[in-house]
Amino acid sequence: MRVEPVIVLVGPTASGKSSLAVDLALELGRRGRPAEIVNADSMLVYRGMDIGTAKPTPTERRGVRHHLVDIMDVTESASVAEFQAMARAAIADIRARGAVPIVVGGSALYTRAVVDVFEFPGADADVRARWEAELERVGAHALHRRLQEMAPASAAKIEAGNGRRIVRALEIAELTGGHEPDLPEWSYALDDVRQYGLSLDRHVLDRRIDERVDAMWRQGLVDEVRGLLAQGLREGRTAVRAIGYRQVVAMLDGECTEEEAKEATKRATRRFFRKQLGWYRRDSRIQWLAAGDPSNVERIAGDVDSGEERRSGMGRTRFHKGHGTRNDFILVSDPEGLKPLTPEFVRRIADRRGGIGADGVIRAVRSGAVGDWDGDPNIWFMDYHNADGSVAEMCGNGLRVFARYLLQQQLVDTLEFDVATRAGVKHVEAHNHTISAQIGRAMVAGDSVRVDAGGRAWDATPVDVGNPHAVAFVASEELPALDLQHAPVWEPAERFPEGVNLEFAVVEGPDRLAMRVYERGVGETQSCGTGVVAVAAAYRAQHPGEGPVAVRVPGGDLRVDFRPEGAVLTGPAEIVGDGQFWY
Repeated sequence: MRVEPVIVLVGPTASGKSSLAVDLALELGRRGRPAEIVNADSMLVYRGMDIGTAKPTPTERRGVRHHLVDIMDVTESASVAEFQAMARAAIADIRARGAVPIVVGGSALYTRAVVDVFEFPGADADVRARWEAELERVGAHALHRRLQEMAPASAAKIEAGNGRRIVRALEIAELTGGHEPDLPEWSYALDDVRQYGLSLDRHVLDRRIDERVDAMWRQGLVDEVRGLLAQGLREGRTAVRAIGYRQVVAMLDGECTEEEAKEATKRATRRFFRKQLGWYRRDSRIQWLAAGDPSNVERIAGDVDSGEERRSGMGRTRFHKGHGTRNDFILVSDPEGLKPLTPEFVRRIADRRGGIGADGVIRAVRSGAVGDWDGDPNIWFMDYHNADGSVAEMCGNGLRVFARYLLQQQLVDTLEFDVATRAGVKHVEAHNHTISAQIGRAMVAGDSVRVDAGGRAWDATPVDVGNPHAVAFVASEELPALDLQHAPVWEPAERFPEGVNLEFAVVEGPDRLAMRVYERGVGETQSCGTGVVAVAAAYRAQHPGEGPVAVRVPGGDLRVDFRPEGAVLTGPAEIVGDGQFWY
């Protein structure tokens, strides 16, 4: 009998993991692959803690069997090690019956404990009892100071008021001589584990969290907590610390108002989510999907149905392909900054023979998730990389394609919006078939460099468009004959130590130009948006005027307008396909 894969669903609170798990289980059942759900949320194990944990109701479970839900009283507590044993036993049982286990994650710690090689320090009941007595005598904050003396690394990771965790850390410190075990490397303890993460725009997520907490209050969370207190909630070391429950307990104890408790619950939920991102960011095995995408069930079920196995160290990325005047780009979505692009990945996916092929790779990420961004954290950031893996400051056609992607994916809700780039914030406008993008001021230098291409040399004008360019005007008969199969060179070489984009242009008429371009890190391309602006700016420096400049590139036609705020590039941009890339 075949052993079914273990499907793991992770992601933030309110991203739709529970409903996706049920939908997936039902779809697999329709395909003759029965599936059952294993809970990996430490708080769903408690009977009676329903509203505050957003526990799926029997109706919402739709007949799909759920394991490790409602198995403990609120007075009981289970360590991560005990939870690990229960979850792995459930998974083994499900597989033994020929069904697919679907693990639905709560915290990253509990999820990793279930699927990874994850061993825990020993325990000593007498040692723990002694520290618990000390906690009762001196309080959590005093005990935290003691932990700082014995195991400062552990103390730095634990809030001073979290008595339960402080006691456990002191127990471990005493048993291990003060050395906290490091978290293990990413290594599965179970065969054929496939992790899928639900990615959600942070602003949408914050709104969902607010709506969920408000709904919990309307559904009767306060009354639920009152009932649990009567059942001994305070006696439990774990359940009473659940988000939402501890805030309501504080309210009932007169420590805060109801509105303050509600707002504290929202803040705590957001903090919890952001903490989890720190774990998820480091796990390259997770395949990220857009939360709410109706194709998610089909994608995951298709993986299971095809018998597709995850190979060690392998990842998969969903992508879209777009182009502007045949300058083509691969776009990947990473709203929360979970998977930064690496040079190796960019080179592999952009390779036209061994990968998908593109002139550049663009990651769509919220500016707030970009470490060195100090501007508006709420706008989208265009993380642009050349095909050779190098990072680029700007790309005009890439910016226009990026804008089309944001519109098509409904990541923006207006036809005019700002985009963050390494060259600053750029404004874009969408029209019926074209995108206009503010490129910024093109700074034409007063000096020149000497450019050699295929044994022929010209003087070229340096132009800064947020990235470096050098523009050489050539004779009309020279343009088609240019040898750009090999990289042109320039003198003095130190003028562009990081490389330069080289444009060769001809004047076809008043305010009408044609050009070819050799892009740094790529080679000759069909078009280059900032290169078009550079050529138009160099032309305007020689032929002053106020009208637009039309520029023909091998991939099509573009227009450059020079406005007080800087150059604006207009032309076609479209998304032409999507898929998935294994690497």
